[in-house]
Amino acid sequence: MNTPFSNPFRHPRRVRRAGATVLAVGASLVGATLATSAPASAAQTPATASTAQVDTQVEAVRSADKPGGRLARGVDVSGHQHPKGRAINFGKIRKAGYTYAFIKATEGRGFVNEYVKTDGRASERAGLATGFYHFARPGTPAVPQARHFVNQVRRTGVHKPMLVLDLEANDGRGPVYMRAWTKQWLRTVERMTGTRPILYTGPGFWKGSVADDAAFAKYPLWVAHYGTSRPTVPGPWRGYTIWQHTSTKRVPGIPGRADANVGSRSLAERLAPPKSHLGQSAKAAAAKRAEATTSRSGERPAAGGTSKSSAKDPNATDAEIKDAPKDERHAKAPLSGALLDAITAHSKSGKKLSGVPGLTR
Repeated sequence: MNTPFSNPFRHPRRVRRAGATVLAVGASLVGATLATSAPASAAQTPATASTAQVDTQVEAVRSADKPGGRLARGVDVSGHQHPKGRAINFGKIRKAGYTYAFIKATEGRGFVNEYVKTDGRASERAGLATGFYHFARPGTPAVPQARHFVNQVRRTGVHKPMLVLDLEANDGRGPVYMRAWTKQWLRTVERMTGTRPILYTGPGFWKGSVADDAAFAKYPLWVAHYGTSRPTVPGPWRGYTIWQHTSTKRVPGIPGRADANVGSRSLAERLAPPKSHLGQSAKAAAAKRAEATTSRSGERPAAGGTSKSSAKDPNATDAEIKDAPKDERHAKAPLSGALLDAITAHSKSGKKLSGVPGLTR
């Protein structure tokens, strides 16, 4: 996630973006976690890393971010991806294999991303599963921020978007306050929209500023953790829905660098808006599964009934007989009326029936 302000100490995403360039020049990210000030510290680098460790971890991230397969790839953007007012081409993003995009909508009680409506509609038109996020400012009340976010998202006109709380700053507040504030924001948005929000955070920040609370487990986790082949999942979650693994990705259609994410395709499909490509894929897959289930159940005869195969005309066609192996042709050929009468007449004798090889009673 990105913020539009210039002070890097107030807005840690800038610190993260600067530090994340270390990945591009091959510095190690072994054991990195997101510091309590923000997920930015995922990019901090130990000084004693070996080249082998660097290569292994860079390759792990690359392998996680390949098009196709069971992983769904996505991006998240803000005003930072519009240098000098340049537009984002969401069609190119979609063609590059990305299936979802999150766009910054609001921050605090008053800020609105000037590109939120343009980007949101362009993303939806491109067929991307589209979502919006709110950068939390816990220094002011949660409910006004939640209402501000929902109102701005509604103005975009995007159909059933995914909704996200970007929680990476505590504004000097302690864990007890942060837990209460976060619950209030999430509940307010869910009550206003009927959509359960996704919670974006980093493991280090969450542990230091919020701490475990089972009440958050029902919200999908979007975890930000760089420089590792497997992100740390904080409690109370057992797994992540989306993993943001870098903030320096070169993505076709986006000027400059951007945040890149991967996640389980099946989980992403559950969250995706119905009209998006992911949503349509999920719908098609569900219909296919239902058709297969119906087909299988239709092949099983009901009690006392007859299956489709047994109800078929028992007489084989001439073509079937001609194409059958020699040793099967007698079984496939229809029996003449005279031969059937002969079999019936001699069935009780136990004698071998002349003209019918191997057929006895």
